[in-house]
Amino acid sequence: MTSGAERPDLRHAVERHYDSLALLYRLFWGEHVHHGLWPARGGSPRDAQIRLVSHLADRAGIAGGERVLDVGCGYGASARWL
Repeated sequence: MTSGAERPDLRHAVERHYDSLALLYRLFWGEHVHHGLWPARGGSPRDAQIRLVSHLADRAGIAGGERVLDVGCGYGASARWL
């Protein structure tokens, strides 16, 4: 298996992808880069995003005061919320 350091063309392509789309992603999703968890009716996209983070934290058994490792998914909003 090759590493990113051995494939600079791939690394640069990935960098260009995220650099060129970062503003669009933020405009579309806001600080949480996921679609959220929607109830049967109503609610805002932001409410749905927070609902998903809360649901996943509950399912994972994450309690207040615990530490969570953010592995570089999005802008860190979900990790800050936790």
